[in-house]
Amino acid sequence: HPQAYVIEEVTDDRHVQASASVRRLRFVRAGVAIFALAAAVAIIGVSADATNVYNQTSVAGQYYLPLWPNRMSTQPATALLASAGIVAFLHATFLAVSYLPGSSARLSLGNAVAAIAAVVGLILGIFSVVYSGILDNSADTYTLRTWTCEWGSLVQTPVADFGHMCAESKAAIGLMIMVVVVEALNLLLAGLGFWMERRARKVRAVEKADFADQRSQRS
Repeated sequence: HPQAYVIEEVTDDRHVQASASVRRLRFVRAGVAIFALAAAVAIIGVSADATNVYNQTSVAGQYYLPLWPNRMSTQPATALLASAGIVAFLHATFLAVSYLPGSSARLSLGNAVAAIAAVVGLILGIFSVVYSGILDNSADTYTLRTWTCEWGSLVQTPVADFGHMCAESKAAIGLMIMVVVVEALNLLLAGLGFWMERRARKVRAVEKADFADQRSQRS
């Protein structure tokens, strides 16, 4: 039956186009997730290093001339560190899900994980940046960034290089801003993924209907 062959050819073209679009989306989302993961790991590294130096040099009574003021807060660094840890975990989970067997199940689960990672990462990123900015501009307390950047050119000891710690604190903020932008892009890609998932369901429904038509025509 010539008509049956035409239906089968059209269905195959739809399936090939849908599969190619899904593969392209998967590669783009994997690239975005790798970038976000790398940025989050970098934030963890620089924030943990600066916080560790502070913890080692802020013991009361250890120095006759304390390196740190009494009104000192490490909460911005802690917020960045915790937010980056959650972001890194979510994107590592997404990358693991992306390579699960089964294209339809992988697409559906990948969309869900990508949406969760994007929403949570966006909220945490905005929160940590805004929270750090509020404390950095507070007149009542100092933070690692404000104190080390103020005295960076004067304090360079073997255990506490304020210039280096200032650069680390600035890098953490800059990287988190990049994470916010990436998460906004990731949210758009998650929305595209849900749209493609719905379109893939329609293609499968058409395939089933065409297969039923072919069987009825052959019989």
